[in-house]
Amino acid sequence: MNIRVSGGGFVTANGFGKLNDTLPLPLKKGTVEMPAVEQLFAKTGMPARFGRFDSFTKMGFAGAALALDDAGYRADKGSICGMIVASFYDTVNTDKAYYETTLEQDGFLSSPNLFSYTLPVIILGECCIVFSITGPAFCVGNERGREGLTALKNAVRLIESGKAAQMLVGWVDDPPQETDDPPVSIFVFLEGNVGDTDSKIIMHDWGCLSNGLNTEITSIMDLFKGETSRSFRRSQQS
Repeated sequence: MNIRVSGGGFVTANGFGKLNDTLPLPLKKGTVEMPAVEQLFAKTGMPARFGRFDSFTKMGFAGAALALDDAGYRADKGSICGMIVASFYDTVNTDKAYYETTLEQDGFLSSPNLFSYTLPVIILGECCIVFSITGPAFCVGNERGREGLTALKNAVRLIESGKAAQMLVGWVDDPPQETDDPPVSIFVFLEGNVGDTDSKIIMHDWGCLSNGLNTEITSIMDLFKGETSRSFRRSQQS
């Protein structure tokens, strides 16, 4: 079965964009540039809890929203859509922030809001509620140099097995400041049952993924390379 990459979105310190109108995806250390709230929630309305999201969840939610919009996703089409998020650092920054609130008065001042965001799966719940995603949803670890690949393979297998017709797949990391790793949220939207072959097709053969041009896919980044820009936003621009 061939699987199409129908859309994608990313949020990084260099800016944000979508699959079909982005520059070759850049990554750098710094503060992520978030899309405007009205851009993220033009179709769904802003969730009541959005202002309370930790940075990991907010970044992931933004990347997912851009990818779904790029793919023209509509929950009322009736197809089952699932979601997988890959991460190396998970919610380590939120874990540390929560721990700090437990140090005084025997934990009496510990933050219930931070506590609810100390698990990476919270991003799944927030996205599933707002975007009406009802299929398989889980988080996986990330392998250095092959970012998002495990998530992509799992998503492809779920579509091939009929567990879902569509999958939202992302790599989200909000590294601690003491590291040299960049913050990133990158998502793609996959759909099954397509027959044409081009660079936006994923083929699965004996555990290996390749595109329709027979080039091996080694990370989610490979699905964005070579695109041209029309609406890419750079944080350096005034």
